[in-house]
Amino acid sequence: MFVLGGNTQQEINGLYIHVMTQVLREQDDRKYLDDVTLYKIKVSDAFVIEKAKKR
Repeated sequence: MFVLGGNTQQEINGLYIHVMTQVLREQDDRKYLDDVTLYKIKVSDAFVIEKAKKR
């Protein structure tokens, strides 16, 4: 995971990776795609990244 700080210091609450898919749903004769999370993986706890720093 690569994080690049922006114009100011930022507090990050944590980083997660979501494994997702799209499901075709039908309701009232209307079809639509819905995003569904299959799995959520926490890859980092909270941290502070300074202005323009790389992590």
